[in-house]
Amino acid sequence: MFHSKHAMAVAVAAIWALSGAAAAQEYDFDEGALEFYVGTSIGYGNFDYKGDVSGSHSSSGAAASIFGGARLPLNPEATNGFFIGGELEISTENGWNANVPLGTIQDGANSLQVEFHLGYRTPKVAYFGYAGVASKGIDQLPDFQESAYTFVGVGADISLSERLALRIEAELGDMTIHTLDTYELRKTELNIGLVYNF
Repeated sequence: MFHSKHAMAVAVAAIWALSGAAAAQEYDFDEGALEFYVGTSIGYGNFDYKGDVSGSHSSSGAAASIFGGARLPLNPEATNGFFIGGELEISTENGWNANVPLGTIQDGANSLQVEFHLGYRTPKVAYFGYAGVASKGIDQLPDFQESAYTFVGVGADISLSERLALRIEAELGDMTIHTLDTYELRKTELNIGLVYNF
């Protein structure tokens, strides 16, 4: 089973290993300028149901996302240094469900994520951590409407060319569902994708 602590450990190890073997090609950064990018990713994740009643379950499924964002270097004169940024992501998960006493909580509508990024970049790799909020629609018996949840993550964009980068990231999110009872879900997800820097 895919657990959160294992996911984060695997992701961090993969990020360091791949970034250490990054291609010789460097990013074509504009020093001191606000940098924009778009991308797409696929992933695999897990939802752990954590309830106060018996019958807790976990289930895994696939994910796909499109995203875009911007980064602002905190040291405009350097190619290496810290940056802040923001990102908007639309994603969908399918193939997972969590069995609870009232029925089955299943995958529903797309989720919309708003993220704040803080990171450090070199000419070959941009490392970052992020946090944000998301809105997720869920199909459930009985009916359930959209829910907001919070999440954190780590990742890296590894240079493949002057404009193209490979993205690897791991994410943890906590969701609380209120119906006739209260249910807590922890979302764990590993993603890999491509980023195009303008």
